[in-house]
Amino acid sequence: MKGKIPVILALLVSLASPAAAATAAPKITVEEEGRLIDTTSSPVIMHNNQPYVSLQLLAQSLGYEVKWDAKNATYHLSVANAKYPLILNESAQFVSVEPKYNIMTSLDSSRLLGGINLDFVYVIEKDLPREPVLVVEMLNKDQTVLASSTKLLKKTKGTFKDYILGDSIRLPYPVQTNREQVTKLMSEDYTYRIKIK
Repeated sequence: MKGKIPVILALLVSLASPAAAATAAPKITVEEEGRLIDTTSSPVIMHNNQPYVSLQLLAQSLGYEVKWDAKNATYHLSVANAKYPLILNESAQFVSVEPKYNIMTSLDSSRLLGGINLDFVYVIEKDLPREPVLVVEMLNKDQTVLASSTKLLKKTKGTFKDYILGDSIRLPYPVQTNREQVTKLMSEDYTYRIKIK
């Protein structure tokens, strides 16, 4: 992706020059799996009958951290290092998210199972035509998704408190490990990501 970014930037710079026949196209909308991305701060531009969207705006709306390296004319995109990277929905915002590590022993007592449950508070800023879908993904240190859970949120305006139970996976710790130590190990080895669709 890094190789393509300077080319995109060069094209965007040429579009901004007076000689280019580029026009703002505020009526064009951008969606990610049904989630409207707000482009009012950086409207879509039409050039040669093709729409162009701000790379920074698009990457940030998809949950990436974006850093501009002016010296090398390069954007650097990376997965957010936050404890729970959020892909935000313009009409649903989180006020707080608290993870709780759920640990249990398998039925045959041969292994430990664990998942991440979340208690959260969110705000719906305006009545919506459909319920937003909350997706919680459990990831390992390599950012591989190991399990996911979904839940419908409210579609009416207001502030709501809720929870979601995460799916359990097999944990790599000995069954004899005490629960406090397992919780500590899980918090170091696994994280979660939230999406609203």
